[in-house]
Amino acid sequence: LHSALQAWEGAGKRGVWLRLPAEAHAYVDAAVAAGFEYHHATAGYLQLTRWLPPTPSPLPRYAFTSVGVGGVVVNGKREVLMVQERVSPSKRMQGSWKLPGGLAEPGEDFAATVAREVAEETGVRAELDGVVSLRHSHGRRFGQSDVYVI
Repeated sequence: LHSALQAWEGAGKRGVWLRLPAEAHAYVDAAVAAGFEYHHATAGYLQLTRWLPPTPSPLPRYAFTSVGVGGVVVNGKREVLMVQERVSPSKRMQGSWKLPGGLAEPGEDFAATVAREVAEETGVRAELDGVVSLRHSHGRRFGQSDVYVI
């Protein structure tokens, strides 16, 4: 690893991205000792980075915002579909009534998320007609930011 770092510096490389598959976890200590920093992890790999110049790193940070979507579903009687929260990370929200919705999956847009979440929670088929509201907050679960779209 040290000789590779020297070669990259000699070639004018500036940033190095090191992706270690989960089965290569034994190499993490060596990478950190060589100056690599944790970037993010999934079930299958650990991503580390190293900025080579002696200046602050401009490499992009890990993803820090989750996206959730709630669906306003209105029937012909102008009644709004609501669901009762069965399981909530917040004790005060347990049992409360809310719009059906949840977190987007990676690569999923608002329309697909709202259709999936409404169907999963209620069995009702719905499609996105427009955005009513958007909230962006910080310091949520795991210190992440959160965007919620209705």
